[in-house]
Amino acid sequence: KAIIQETCRLIGYKNGDGTMPPGGSMSNFMGLIMGRDAKDPLVGQKGVSKTMILYTSKTSHYSTPKNASFAGIGRDNIRYIRNDRFGKMEPSHLLESIEEDLAKGYTPFYVNATAGSTVLGAFDDINPIADICEKHKIWLHIDGAYCGAVIFSEKYKHLVNGAERSDSFSFNAHKMLGTPLSSSIFVTKHKE
Repeated sequence: KAIIQETCRLIGYKNGDGTMPPGGSMSNFMGLIMGRDAKDPLVGQKGVSKTMILYTSKTSHYSTPKNASFAGIGRDNIRYIRNDRFGKMEPSHLLESIEEDLAKGYTPFYVNATAGSTVLGAFDDINPIADICEKHKIWLHIDGAYCGAVIFSEKYKHLVNGAERSDSFSFNAHKMLGTPLSSSIFVTKHKE
């Protein structure tokens, strides 16, 4: 509980909570499920009954399409957002994609941002992504499995500026923190 509360404090979640899943894929799955259920609270009883869309960058972790399938969203309902030359998600393309889906009557529900992409180590620019998510009431998860532990660094914490605006955040302690067993920290600002 102390580790979870300190993680929430470092991110900027005032009344957050969380858990310690076995790895980053499960943390990302938890974020996706929470986003799905926040957008449609009846899905637990009635199942997915509308076309729900999630957004992630072209260089995000492979768990996103796997988790979309597990959650009943479907791989076809993922929009892969372009990256700029630094490997960051392009907010303008994200907004354009969301608006296109809304015009088609679809339900955008989840954006997966990345804090340290697996190959390049790129950090998505959280604040403009959060602006879009807040405007359209979309759950923002930050997948920091690879490099999210920068929250512990005075020198590099700026790479996740705006993280307090996300709905959930995760990082893997067995990567940058060097714990000897696979472990992930998942937190959300929505304690309920």
